[in-house]
Amino acid sequence: MKRTWRTVERAPPHERHDDSNCTFPPFKQILMPAYVVVQITISDPDAYARYKDLAPPSIAAYGGRYLLRGGSVTTLEGDWDPGRFVILEFPDRESAQSWWDSAEYAEAKALRQSSAESKMILVDGPSFDPRTVAGAG
Repeated sequence: MKRTWRTVERAPPHERHDDSNCTFPPFKQILMPAYVVVQITISDPDAYARYKDLAPPSIAAYGGRYLLRGGSVTTLEGDWDPGRFVILEFPDRESAQSWWDSAEYAEAKALRQSSAESKMILVDGPSFDPRTVAGAG
């Protein structure tokens, strides 16, 4: 999958006013994707099933999408056995944090917290495709 980057035009802080004497050109800020990685142990499957219906609309509202939702897990090294595993991708860290703090996610979050034990982290991207490195392949 080819990664596309979204850029945002933004003037430096000292140019964010109406002073026509400023000569610095605006710069482009590259927004890096961010990932929410979740390890889940479900204690109440019925309540957690309701969570799985409530969470997706809130994730989509903040530009997020599931990269991985459930599926079988095979330990390749060590003794890590996460049970259920989820990875979400958001356009940037701010979008992911805003989703986590949002009113849209509050009901689903409370339901998940009461029906499962979760370990969750927020990680900055970008993704890396080793096929694009010189000499790979």
